[in-house]
Amino acid sequence: MFSRSNLRNFLLSGVLVTATAVMFVATGPVWAGDDRPVAVVEQVQGRATIDKNGAAHPLLVGASVARYDRLETSAGARLALSFKDGSRLVLGENGRVTIEDWRPEQGRSSGVLLLDLESGAVHLTAAKSSKAPDKRVELRTPVAVISVRGTDVWSGPIDSATGVMVLAGKVDVRNDAGSILMDKRHVGTLIKDRNSPPEGARGFLPDQIMRAMGAIDFK
Repeated sequence: MFSRSNLRNFLLSGVLVTATAVMFVATGPVWAGDDRPVAVVEQVQGRATIDKNGAAHPLLVGASVARYDRLETSAGARLALSFKDGSRLVLGENGRVTIEDWRPEQGRSSGVLLLDLESGAVHLTAAKSSKAPDKRVELRTPVAVISVRGTDVWSGPIDSATGVMVLAGKVDVRNDAGSILMDKRHVGTLIKDRNSPPEGARGFLPDQIMRAMGAIDFK
């Protein structure tokens, strides 16, 4: 049996554990396990699916997309997303991309948009922000990481390599072998693989531009 002092200590410890648990729930990471939408499907052409926790479902216009959702398009398909911060992403056919992270802007260096591109071509328009000029926006591809700020950029397979082309603003492309900064419209680079540095910046040829944009244009 508990003595009076032991019983008192036991009850106090229970109160402390309960209070700690309540505080953890109340003040825990805002986005941990959060399924709140960060983007909405704006347009779909052909078949596109969303993978939530290992279960794939067809994507329809108006559907919500959350962090960690994996999106996939089939042959001939296109998918356009509109993010809560005003950014926009178009995924071409046979594409796979995961919304790795998205966080709202709450200060000068706040705000995050991280996308993991496994395959296919994308057109990313990163929204400009006056609240968070140091906002982190990255498109991670199998061969390089593309960092953008208020930028319009295309990336995808072209000419037996992965291409990156600036449509507006500045784009930083880097991998373990090197990096390059580009800031002129229709200037781009090609990357053969992760162990090869991005090639020197050069203007994409008209045929390359046409093929690149055709890979993400809706018919």
